[in-house]
Amino acid sequence: MRGPGAKVDIGDGVEQRLITVLKTELSHADRLIEQFGEDRALELFTAYQTAVEDAVNRYDGAIAIGGRVGGVVIASFNWPKAQEDPCDQAILAAL
Repeated sequence: MRGPGAKVDIGDGVEQRLITVLKTELSHADRLIEQFGEDRALELFTAYQTAVEDAVNRYDGAIAIGGRVGGVVIASFNWPKAQEDPCDQAILAAL
């Protein structure tokens, strides 16, 4: 039985592993634009994205390429850096 962070060598120096993906979304992001205007909403989105990125980094996750769009942030755990318990790490980052 393999755990969630297990790596499997499938030959030719290639390894296969399960990853955990975390997607966060700022609720009612469109309302922020309406309420505060585009410039202030952009500041709020950036602060939100930075806070999520800090939490993801704290638990050895990685922000996906193109994974920061408006009120959405997508991160992966157990890739590119291998982890023993990527599911637990993603949950901790989300909290």
